[in-house]
Amino acid sequence: MKLKLPKLPEVITQHKKWSIIIAIALILVIVLVFINAFGSKKQTSSNATYSEYTVSKGDISVIISGSGTIKANEQYDITSLVTGDVLSSNFEEGDIVQEGAVLYEIDTESVKNSIEKAKNSVETAKMSYDDALEDVSNLNVKANCSGVITKVYIKDGDSVSKGTKIADVVDDSIMRLKIPFNANDAESLYAGQSITVRLDGSAYELDGKIAKISTGSTSSSVGVSVKTVEIEVNNPGTIKEGEKAIAYTNEYACNESGTFEVNEQRTITADVSGDVSWIAIGVGDKVSKGQKVAELTSKSVLNSAKRSSLSYKDAQLNLDNLYEDMENYTITAPISGTVISKETKAGDKLDNSNKSTVMAVIADMSRMLFEIPVDELDIAKLKTGQEVSVTADALEGKRFSGYIDKISIIGTTSNGVTTYPVTVVVNEPEGLIPGMNVDAEITVQESKGVLSVPISAIMRGNMVAVKSDGKSKQDDNKPQETKDQKGASSHRVFGAELPDGFELKRVEIGISNSDSVEILSGLKEGDIILVQQTNVGAQSLQETMMRSMGAAHRSGGMPSGGMGGGPMGGGSR
Repeated sequence: MKLKLPKLPEVITQHKKWSIIIAIALILVIVLVFINAFGSKKQTSSNATYSEYTVSKGDISVIISGSGTIKANEQYDITSLVTGDVLSSNFEEGDIVQEGAVLYEIDTESVKNSIEKAKNSVETAKMSYDDALEDVSNLNVKANCSGVITKVYIKDGDSVSKGTKIADVVDDSIMRLKIPFNANDAESLYAGQSITVRLDGSAYELDGKIAKISTGSTSSSVGVSVKTVEIEVNNPGTIKEGEKAIAYTNEYACNESGTFEVNEQRTITADVSGDVSWIAIGVGDKVSKGQKVAELTSKSVLNSAKRSSLSYKDAQLNLDNLYEDMENYTITAPISGTVISKETKAGDKLDNSNKSTVMAVIADMSRMLFEIPVDELDIAKLKTGQEVSVTADALEGKRFSGYIDKISIIGTTSNGVTTYPVTVVVNEPEGLIPGMNVDAEITVQESKGVLSVPISAIMRGNMVAVKSDGKSKQDDNKPQETKDQKGASSHRVFGAELPDGFELKRVEIGISNSDSVEILSGLKEGDIILVQQTNVGAQSLQETMMRSMGAAHRSGGMPSGGMGGGPMGGGSR
C-alpha cells in the first residue's frame, strides 16, 4: 500500500524558494569578493606602472609642520572683588592701556562707613589692652615715694585685693616748716628765698628755703593778720616731726613758732588682686620712688591681658582689611595691553550675584604665541630659538616669522604615538588676533643645488632603475641575478620585469622628505630613471618607509636592508 503525502501549503513553498535564492546570492557575493581581492593583489604585484624621470639638481628641505591656535602672551580677565555702583569706566574696546591705568571706579560710601566703625573698635580695644598691660605691670608692687619703710602689712603667700595696704613710707630727708608771718611782711618775701630756721629752745640754726607763701591771710591768736610761709629744711637727721621752730630773714621775722612736718608720708597699696609671691622690704629699709618692693601673681590678670591683646589685634586686622578693600574699589590694569572686551560700563551695579563677572579683558598682543604637537620621531630635531615660518588661513598670502620658545618634555600618547607640545612665538604679529588658526613650518634639514629624485624611484637596497645604452644589465654593485624555485627572475622593478634599456644601480642617499630624496652618489645630472606611479597601495608603503627612515636617522643610519620599493613618508616633509 503506497502512502500519499499531502501537499505543502503554497505559502511555505514560496518561503523556501526565497531562502534558497538568498543563500545562493550570498555565496556569489563572497566568491566575487575573494576573486576581486586576490585578482587585485596579483595585478598590483605584477602589473605596477611607472614613468621615466630625468635626474636634475635642485633644493631639498626636510620640514616639520603643525597647526595651532594663536593666543596672546598674557591675557587677563578683569573682575571685581567688591560690590557697588560703577562710577566711571574711561576706556573702550580696542584701546591700548598701560599697566596701573585706572579702568573702573566703584562707589566707596559703604566701605567708608565700615572703616569709621572699625576705627572706633580699634580705639576701644586699644584702651582695654593698655589697661590690661597696666594691670600686668602692677603685679610688680613699687614704692610710690622715696623714704623709709615704717610699717609692712603683708607676708609671703597672702592674697591681696586691689587697694590692700602693702607698706608705709616716710620721707623725712626734707622737713617742712609751716610758720605765720605778718601779712605785710610776707608781701616782701618770695618763693626760693633763703631764710634762717632756729629750733625752739635751742641756739642751733639751719638754712632753709621758702617753698610757698599762701595767697590768703588769716588772723593769729592775738588778732594780727598773718600769711602762712612754708619752708623746706634739709634734715640732718636730728629734726623730728612735731618739733617747733622760728624763722627770720635779715629784715623780717615770723609772728610765732611753726611746727615741722615730714616732706612726704605715703602708704603703698596693691593696684591689682593677686597672691604675694615675693617681698623685698622690711621696717627701716630705705626705698626710692619706683623701686620694686613686692611681687604678686595672678592668672586672671595674665589671661585678661591676653584676651585684650587678641581683641586689639582682631580689631586692627579688620581695619587693615577694610583699607585693603578700599583699594579694590579702584580697578587698575594688571598689564599693559589692548582691551579686547568690555562688558561693564559706568552706571552698572555690581552686587553679590555678579561681582565675579568678567568686566573686561586685556591682552598683551605685542607677543603672540601658539603650540603645535610634534611627533616623537621629530622632536629631537628641534631646538629653542629655531626659526619658524607661520601662515594663517584668515590672512591669505601673508607669512610671518617666528621662533621656537619652548619644547615641553611632557608628551601625550595616543594610539601608540607620542607627541610633544612645542611653543612658537611670532616675531611681528600685526594682524593676528587671539583665536586664529595658524600653520607652522620648521625647516630642520636643507640641501641646495643637489641631485635629487622622487622618493618613489628608490627601491629596496637603495637601487634605482637607470636608462643605459644597451639592454638590461647588472652593474658592479648589484647582486647577481637569482632564480626562485619556480624559476622567476629577481630582476623586477616595482613588481614588473626590468624593461629593456634600463639597469639597476645602487645609490647613496642623503636627506629626504615625503617627495624627494638627495642622491650623494650613483647618479649624475641628466640620467633617466624609472619612477613608480603613485597609487593607494604605493602611498601606504611610502608612509611605512618614511617612518622606517625616521627610525634609521635617529639611530644614525639607514635600515640594513636599505629602502623599499615604494615611496617614503613620515612625521616631516
